[in-house]
Amino acid sequence: MLTGDENIVLMSLEVQYNVKNAQDFAFEVRDPDLTLRQVAETAIRTVVGNNDFDSIITEGRAIIGSETKEIMQQILDSYSTGLNVLTVNMGEAQPPEEVQDAFEDAIKAREDEQRIINEANAYRNDIVPKARGDGEGLLEQALAYRTRVVKSAQGETSRFNQLLTEYQLAPEVTRERLYIDTIESVMSASPKVMIDIENGNNLMFLPLDQLMSGSQFNSAAGQGGLSGRGSTTGSILDEFKRNVSRSRTRETR
Repeated sequence: MLTGDENIVLMSLEVQYNVKNAQDFAFEVRDPDLTLRQVAETAIRTVVGNNDFDSIITEGRAIIGSETKEIMQQILDSYSTGLNVLTVNMGEAQPPEEVQDAFEDAIKAREDEQRIINEANAYRNDIVPKARGDGEGLLEQALAYRTRVVKSAQGETSRFNQLLTEYQLAPEVTRERLYIDTIESVMSASPKVMIDIENGNNLMFLPLDQLMSGSQFNSAAGQGGLSGRGSTTGSILDEFKRNVSRSRTRETR
């Protein structure tokens, strides 16, 4: 039989029937068995011709059986045969023997295709929720960063506006204060001491306690080059103390 997609299929069917009208069965039909066979062949060829090969040999067999039964009953009733079709059981459907191997390869390829599709769907179901979770996490981080940056900018703007108000009231004082604050901020982190000797000031006050503590720390913590550096700093401080003492002696005289 020829299928709807122009393939050839070999199949069998089994028809169960009974007599629903004895008079029609006895007087209207010359050969009931032959009539039933011809009607069955007509019905099955019609149904097979309306379906493709794949559906016939796979999941469409049950549907083909019910459609064949319906068409057979319509034909038998139109000829008043008195026959009633009970069931139509579809037998095995297969391609001709000459192309059996090719069709088996095609079936195997379809099974592989379905397996790959199932694996892809499983991978999608696993990776998509993770990606959505990661995306939501990144979005939350971005929103938090935006909030933090906006608040920081607003705080900077508020401080600038306050400084602007002070500057408009006293420009010189504000500039001097900003300069002093900046110098203190920069120099507080520097370990070096700068001395202005151009004005001839003989009496200089230095944070000797801090320098001494720094020297002791370097001597205790360092070894090798570090201990040499601490002793050098101590020598410099001793020399500086002697200079300060001589300067005070001259001022006393």
